[in-house]
Amino acid sequence: MKKWLPLVALSFCVLALNAPSAFAQSSATAKVPFPFIVDGRVLPAGEYRVTPVEDYADVMAITSTNSQSQALTVVESVEPSRATNPEPCTFQFRKVGDHYFLSQIDIAGQDSLRVTLTQKEITAAIAAIPAVTSPTTR
Repeated sequence: MKKWLPLVALSFCVLALNAPSAFAQSSATAKVPFPFIVDGRVLPAGEYRVTPVEDYADVMAITSTNSQSQALTVVESVEPSRATNPEPCTFQFRKVGDHYFLSQIDIAGQDSLRVTLTQKEITAAIAAIPAVTSPTTR
C-alpha cells in the first residue's frame, strides 16, 4: 500500500495542474450597440473581447478590439443560459434609468459568467427608483 501512495498523490497533482478552469484558455468577442458600464467604467459601443485575467480565476478583462477601452470585472460561474443563441459570445445587461450595466457574459459551450454588482451600480439602481408616496389616511 505504501508503494502506491506516492503514485496516487502524484497522479492527483498532475490531474489538478492539467484540469483547466472553465475559462482559463478562452477568449471570446461580442458586439455591443450602445455604451455600457462595467465596474463603474463607461465603455463606448463597439466590439469587445472577453479574456480571463492571468492568476485570477474570477476576474475577466473586457477590452475593445481596438484596445481603446478596457475594464476588469469580478465574475462568478453560473449555469449556462437556457436560451439558444447562435453567437459565440453575448453580453446581458441590467438597465437602470438610461444606463446599461453588464450583468452576464455567455460564451457558447461554457458556463455563464455573472458579473458582480459594484457599490456604484447599487447606488445608481437605488437612485433610479421613483419615490413612492403613501396615500394619506384620515
